Amino acid sequence: MRIFISLLMALSTMAAAESESGLDIASEMLARDAGYVSYISDVEMLIIAANGDTVRRQLTIKGIEQENDGDKIITYFQAPRDIAGTALLTYSHAIEADDQWLFLPSIKRVKRISSNNRSGPFMGSEFAYEDMSSWELDKYRYELVKEKTQNEKTYWLLACFPRYENSGYSKLIAWIDQDIYQPRKIEYYDRKGELFKQLTLSQYELHNQRYWRPKFAQMDNLQNNRSSSLTWKNMTLDVDIPQAQFEPKQLRNAYRYN
Repeated sequence: MRIFISLLMALSTMAAAESESGLDIASEMLARDAGYVSYISDVEMLIIAANGDTVRRQLTIKGIEQENDGDKIITYFQAPRDIAGTALLTYSHAIEADDQWLFLPSIKRVKRISSNNRSGPFMGSEFAYEDMSSWELDKYRYELVKEKTQNEKTYWLLACFPRYENSGYSKLIAWIDQDIYQPRKIEYYDRKGELFKQLTLSQYELHNQRYWRPKFAQMDNLQNNRSSSLTWKNMTLDVDIPQAQFEPKQLRNAYRYN
């Protein structure tokens, strides 16, 4: 009986240590990314259908940090003409649902995105609305799955379980590069626990001698064989962006600030 109890205690301690290690890795990853203040970047979105047909879109994305809360992010479409002026504003939060508003020029109004609809596709791409928000530490519960070496790089495989309601995912597996503490790949599992999508992040660049940012991100939908990518260009950090631009009522004027 004592051996059995000791074994249970050891297993419990190991599980707690593993869970804590996962949280430690996520905490360090986000701590290294904090303090950038703001950013602005041109972005090209490419949507590839299962039959190979492609659609290109030109965007501008801006973000600013907030004390004791998540980032505020504006995603603004500049081309093609039929969607130019469309803008998405996201207030990222930790446990509570993110706030999101979408301005559609065709109807000349700003509409709030319901938290029940955040798992839906963003503007016909394989990125969901919830993928367009920032990664906040308390959004997930973390477990370190294992370490893995691939192509001469070593990764932590970090399981991230959403804590917020209405997520379209049951868990994420993030491949964290141990050299730069940034994800190189994220696997998304749907609510049934089946592998759904895979995000690949590459061409990392160092900004302001501290912040690593990928120039290319591709989301592959493994269930419908569609994919979407974002190519980031001319990214600048710590730029002066007025807080007033990040107000829902200003979304219809987003084109004036780009």
